[in-house]
Amino acid sequence: LQLDAVMSSNPKSVDRMLFGASAGFGAGKVAVSYDSNSDNENQTKTTNTTFAGEVSFGSMRAYVGQASRKPDGGMKNRKIMGGVGGSLGDTGMGFLMQATQKRDDMGKPTPVLLSLYRSLGGSSTVILEGVFNDKNADGTDKDSLASLTLKVDF
Repeated sequence: LQLDAVMSSNPKSVDRMLFGASAGFGAGKVAVSYDSNSDNENQTKTTNTTFAGEVSFGSMRAYVGQASRKPDGGMKNRKIMGGVGGSLGDTGMGFLMQATQKRDDMGKPTPVLLSLYRSLGGSSTVILEGVFNDKNADGTDKDSLASLTLKVDF
């Protein structure tokens, strides 16, 4: 179990409070986080809450979660996300597929993230990623995105 809290008291800065907890049991994990950001200079506050769960079976894992964001005076935005991921045998390759749906847009297409990655040994990984089936705020189609990334951990 992990608990974290951070708070700033400088009235001209951002006051932030962050709490998170996670617990593992057998092949599963659950987590919750709460984040409250207050900008005292601009008199605004935003809160974020996330709940998630994951279960592993062999070299695969599946997860589902919900994230909520509420700015002062604004509408609460909620997203549901779910996905599967895992390794592809002894190839050093892995994959991730995730779909995200805004709760207030249940009739609209769901953006999908597809990711394929391979460890190059040591601390480097090459990642091929794409986002498909996404929409702009006005409902028009977004272009699909693809990227190739070399990640090196120092």
